Amino acid sequence: MTFTTLEDAEKFYRNYAKAAGFSTRVRSTNRKGNEIKN
Repeated sequence: MTFTTLEDAEKFYRNYAKAAGFSTRVRSTNRKGNEIKN
């Protein structure tokens, strides 16, 4: 399955999660070398 935009993917996943009975949270992770920052 592919999506045109990240927003389309998020919308699909939120709807899927609601129908399946669980919640979601969208986060991003930034990397600088070997260091990971949320």
